[in-house]
Amino acid sequence: MANTITIYPNSKEEESLYKQLAKRLNNHFTSDKKKLSDANIRFLKELEQAVQELNAIKSGKAKGREAKALIDEL
Repeated sequence: MANTITIYPNSKEEESLYKQLAKRLNNHFTSDKKKLSDANIRFLKELEQAVQELNAIKSGKAKGREAKALIDEL
């Protein structure tokens, strides 16, 4: 039985990001921790950290950067 999460994106870009994330999780996610590879464990930890950072930015506890500045840095 599949679980359902309802997300309300604020933009088309955000919607695309959520769709990509859902697709990746569907292909690589398992509830049996013994079957997770080190790379998948690292991905899930980094994803959790990213969500925490986004929540901190949204709540005003942290300051974000403009996307252009991030792209210029890369």
